[in-house]
Amino acid sequence: MRAKYKTELMILLLDVYLKNLKKEEKGKKFQEIKSICDVLYGEEQIPSVRSWNTKLSNLKNIHQKNSNSNYAPRDQVLFDTYVNDRKSLDLKVAEIRGEYLYRMGLEKEFWTDIEQAKKNLFNARERILKEISVRRGQQSFRKRLLDVYERRCAVTGSKTEAVLEAAHILPFSESANNNLNNGIILRADIHVLFDKNLMRISEDYVISVDGVLEGTEYTKYAGKKIHLPKSKQQLPSREMLRLKYANL
Repeated sequence: MRAKYKTELMILLLDVYLKNLKKEEKGKKFQEIKSICDVLYGEEQIPSVRSWNTKLSNLKNIHQKNSNSNYAPRDQVLFDTYVNDRKSLDLKVAEIRGEYLYRMGLEKEFWTDIEQAKKNLFNARERILKEISVRRGQQSFRKRLLDVYERRCAVTGSKTEAVLEAAHILPFSESANNNLNNGIILRADIHVLFDKNLMRISEDYVISVDGVLEGTEYTKYAGKKIHLPKSKQQLPSREMLRLKYANL
């Protein structure tokens, strides 16, 4: 957790540094980053003004290749990774802010961030991502599935319970089926893609991703198997998975 905090804090600071903000804008960013650190990592991890200025100074020294400065090798690696790849930096910052905004209950702002970060990608992809929003599953169905899937997304492994949803393989509106075999626990964005058949799960529980998502973070899951319940009686129904895609 400590290493993740340091890395994500430096990513947020690098974003501030590379934007070359004015003093007033930097002050607003500092307050935002303090809030992010508080929500994601706890009050004790909120950076002080001194720490903020030191880290920004370190980034400047790295940028100017000042070898006499005392900065962590990790900071050098992060700088080299993102200084010439601002698109990836924007997406990473949006991802960090996204987790923060989810915890704050501001899902709409989160998806606005994601849409802004991806605005230069294909229009079709943007429309899909714009539609991704937090959806509320049926509470008893979700509660039972959370227990079965050990409170983690079957695709990503995410354990952030606030964004985990109960996805029906065959829609409840069509099947009226709330059996565990007709459900899978998925992160909110994965749930939307699954319902739209843009991310599929085969009868062998292997993930495939539609070509419209090429170049996004979702392609890394293609070809992998989902995390499955330990009990065979609670596995997703192979027959229902087959029927889901039968008419495509």
